[in-house]
Amino acid sequence: ANLSGVQIDRNLERKNNQSVVMMTGADLENANLTGANLRKADFTNANLKNANLKGASLKNSCFRNAILSGANLQGADLSKAFFAGSNLKGANLKETDCQGAKFNNAELLGCTFEKANLKKVDLSNLDLQKIDLSEADLRKADLRNSNLSGARLFKTDLRNSLLSNVNLTAAYLSSALMQGT
Repeated sequence: ANLSGVQIDRNLERKNNQSVVMMTGADLENANLTGANLRKADFTNANLKNANLKGASLKNSCFRNAILSGANLQGADLSKAFFAGSNLKGANLKETDCQGAKFNNAELLGCTFEKANLKKVDLSNLDLQKIDLSEADLRKADLRNSNLSGARLFKTDLRNSLLSNVNLTAAYLSSALMQGT
């Protein structure tokens, strides 16, 4: 499906701020959603495997248990998005705005968050082995009890982040900022 540049009429939004874009269970494998405006969309249980969401506006969207493996989300606005139980293996989240996003029980193996805004993001209790967080902004992020072994944290800003019980074995931390952690 090619839905690049799709715009949703925000005048349809309900008074209670619920999503008007219901993509629950949708099969959007290999879909082109480049630059789409899908704020507050519900992608619960959707298949977005290898989908192209580059530059899409997905603020406050729900991706609960969605499949996003291999998806291209580069430059997307994912602020305050909800990814609980989602599969994001090998996804490209380079230069995304994920401020305040929740990744509870998400699979992030092989993801790249290079130069991403991850302020106040919840990445606690996750297997983040070999993840690329180079030059990402993780200020005030929650990484407690996560496995970051072999992760790339080159020039990553981790100031005032929660890092208790984090496994950093063989992590690349050159030039990382860690004051107040």
